[in-house]
Amino acid sequence: MCTQIIRVVVRLLTLAIVRGVVNFKADHECTSDLRNLILGHLVILSVCIVLEAAIAFISTRGSILIQAPRASIEYLLYIRAGEKT
Repeated sequence: MCTQIIRVVVRLLTLAIVRGVVNFKADHECTSDLRNLILGHLVILSVCIVLEAAIAFISTRGSILIQAPRASIEYLLYIRAGEKT
């Protein structure tokens, strides 16, 4: 799970660098489409990172016998499973 988070963060940083370096001021249709696709991908990756951090934080709560602090983890896992489809 940690390597997956690292991969997502690297992809996020790469896209952010591309978004910052490339000049999207041209009036070509493909340029605006590319800008929108990169921005959408950045948003999706950011949501994925926040969700993974929330899952990791909630997973560390409680103990083996005391499961009540982790009761909300199932909803985060449902969201994460829906993200992959």
